[in-house]
Amino acid sequence: MRDIPAGWDVRMQNNPSWNAVVRGSALVGAAAVGPQFFTRFLRIEKNESLGLPFKINGSIVVTRDFIKERHIAISTKDVSLAVLEEPVRH
Repeated sequence: MRDIPAGWDVRMQNNPSWNAVVRGSALVGAAAVGPQFFTRFLRIEKNESLGLPFKINGSIVVTRDFIKERHIAISTKDVSLAVLEEPVRH
C-alpha cells in the first residue's frame, strides 16, 4: 500500500496461513478522491505454491450522516487483477 491520505487508518494482518486481513477507515477525505485513486491502491501477491484457492471478499461501508450506513459487498469479481512488471520486494 502506498499514498494513504492523512486521516485514514489502514491496518494489515498478514497471517502465516496465507489469509491476510486488511481493515481501514476514513473519517475525512474519502469523498475527495476519485475512482482512479483506487486503481493501484493495494497490491496482493498471488501465491499458488500450496494449491490454495485465490479469492477476495469483504465489504465497504459508506455513510452520509453517520447514522444510516450502506454496506457494499466486494468479491474477487469486483477487483481488477493484473500481472505487474515490477518485482515484489520481500
